[in-house]
Amino acid sequence: MEAKQSVKAIAFVLIGGSVTKAPVFKNSGLPLSPEEIEDPVLSPTEMVIKVCACGICGIDLNWSEINNEESGFRDIHPGAVMGHEFSGEIVEIGKDVTNNWKIGERVCAMPQIGCAKCSNCRVGRPHRCDKALNRATPGNPGAYSEFVRIGAQETSRLPASVTFKACDCWKGRWHMYPCNRTRA
Repeated sequence: MEAKQSVKAIAFVLIGGSVTKAPVFKNSGLPLSPEEIEDPVLSPTEMVIKVCACGICGIDLNWSEINNEESGFRDIHPGAVMGHEFSGEIVEIGKDVTNNWKIGERVCAMPQIGCAKCSNCRVGRPHRCDKALNRATPGNPGAYSEFVRIGAQETSRLPASVTFKACDCWKGRWHMYPCNRTRA
């Protein structure tokens, strides 16, 4: 908890105000609205990261323009925070997290958090978990925010050679541009 508070204190000084802000979705066709949101609260198997980079995906753009059954995407609700292609630094670690994660480590995480208990989660397929929380849903804001919670099992370390901006993670694979894929 101390590390998160110190990182947030530094961010407060650097950006000059409340540090937990995010552009919030109000309705299709409207600009995102900068607002204060609650700090992420992690479960014992999760971590919190300070977001260092977040891509703008075509899905986010589609949601901002059209949001109904015809769009081909799941609904997004007013109050949601988008952003599911992101990287950052660990600032808080849940008590049951394994894999030797450390505060300050550079990471990239999948766009959902699985239950960590079902057969799909245990074999690395949290996107098929019946209880998975997707980004931009109630209880799981996206990474357009300053801090975001992530599932420890859905997280990968960033190699030193990969910048935050050059990386996004989808289904556990690195996407590095131009088209060079590796896994740490």
